[in-house]
Amino acid sequence: MDRSFSPIPWSAGLKSRARSSKPPKKELQSQEIILKEEGFACETLLSVRGLETGEDIIRIAEEKKADEIIIASSADPGGQTAVRFDGAYIILNAPCPVVTVPLTSLPPA
Repeated sequence: MDRSFSPIPWSAGLKSRARSSKPPKKELQSQEIILKEEGFACETLLSVRGLETGEDIIRIAEEKKADEIIIASSADPGGQTAVRFDGAYIILNAPCPVVTVPLTSLPPA
């Protein structure tokens, strides 16, 4: 099974992962190592363009010709899966398929 894919654009949305006390650049490097150890070909990007997060991710996906975008979703108090405004913007405007992964399925930081 081929587990490679085009770069995953990550943006300022990482700061919302309160579990990590690492600076964003170090957090991205850590995540890249984990993905590569799991057999994924990936590239992490830290973008500071002054755009909204969703817009930035869409532009990076277009520039990098990404095959897919993977974003985290969360459950609201009623247990319904939810994505933030940025996630909805990405889903509606992405130039490629978007995969949402429940935040609860992510390994502990």
